[in-house]
Amino acid sequence: TRRRPPAIGELLKYVCHQYQLREKELLAAGRARLPAEARALVAWLALKTHAAALTTLAQHFGRDISTLSHALSRTEGRSRNSPAFATALRRHLYAMSQA
Repeated sequence: TRRRPPAIGELLKYVCHQYQLREKELLAAGRARLPAEARALVAWLALKTHAAALTTLAQHFGRDISTLSHALSRTEGRSRNSPAFATALRRHLYAMSQA
């Protein structure tokens, strides 16, 4: 049987725990590296698990969709160039699929 996609709240809780951030730090204005990287991971997980579209996430984060799309592109590029990062992404995806 196919599992339902995780809710955005589940993704946020998981990523915040992994990055040791509070959700309000992810939603805060600014381009600090850690929250930006965490937002990109939420976006990547949301797309891979079919949890939400980028448009929905952009609205949730109060960000322009092009900003989130660019962060997602950087994440994908980084995973192609770094086997360790690609493995970490797969582990995150596995963890969310088991939640």
